[in-house]
Amino acid sequence: MGGGLAAFNEGGIPVSVSIEDGGIIKGINIYNQIGQRLIHQTGTTNTIDVSILPHGMYIMEIEAAKGKVSGKLMIE
Repeated sequence: MGGGLAAFNEGGIPVSVSIEDGGIIKGINIYNQIGQRLIHQTGTTNTIDVSILPHGMYIMEIEAAKGKVSGKLMIE
């Protein structure tokens, strides 16, 4: 799947997610730095609630119709 991942938080708890090629998001996974899956969300949504996660660096994996893409997620 081509295209990158964009995740941003405008000061609120839900993180908005989009895929550069405009693909439909089918699921979102968030992993800690040692690879443990902390959040798994399915469905066609572009937001995910990260309020249960402490501040830190995470890996976000997006499942889309054309495949998977992953990127870093920083929670401050």
